[in-house]
Amino acid sequence: MRKLQFLIVLFISTMLLNSCDKNSTDVDPTLSTEVDDALQATLTDEYKAQIVYQRILDDFGADTRPFVNIKGAEIKHAEAIATLMNRYGIEVPVNTFKVADMETFTTVKDACALGVIAEEENIALYDSYLTLDLPADVRNVFESNRSASLNNHLPAFQNCSK
Repeated sequence: MRKLQFLIVLFISTMLLNSCDKNSTDVDPTLSTEVDDALQATLTDEYKAQIVYQRILDDFGADTRPFVNIKGAEIKHAEAIATLMNRYGIEVPVNTFKVADMETFTTVKDACALGVIAEEENIALYDSYLTLDLPADVRNVFESNRSASLNNHLPAFQNCSK
């Protein structure tokens, strides 16, 4: 009987230790309020950029560069954030921004100048959230989105605003 009790205790102990394995690939389904807020804020920023750039495409033509390419990238950024939100059981809000509510520009050059400001603000937003204790998958998406803004979008807008 003691041998059976010993085996049961050993089995339960082993199961508990294995469930605490820090190398587990399972996603922790809980996020801090700060991380939840960061996901919401960055998704909202990506949603707004999509609609601002769509307004510019509507005004100047569907193939207006660099807006056509960057709008596509903003959609991918939002999809990456939405995937994280789904993974963590957070309801993904719909994009409620309206094209008709966005500012209009008289020239593409003026629109590009706004693009510079928008991308600088986007980079600063990601910088502020990258200081948090983020899960690895959230950090990877934030760093990737920030990198695209810094290394691709911002230079494209700087070039066309000259």
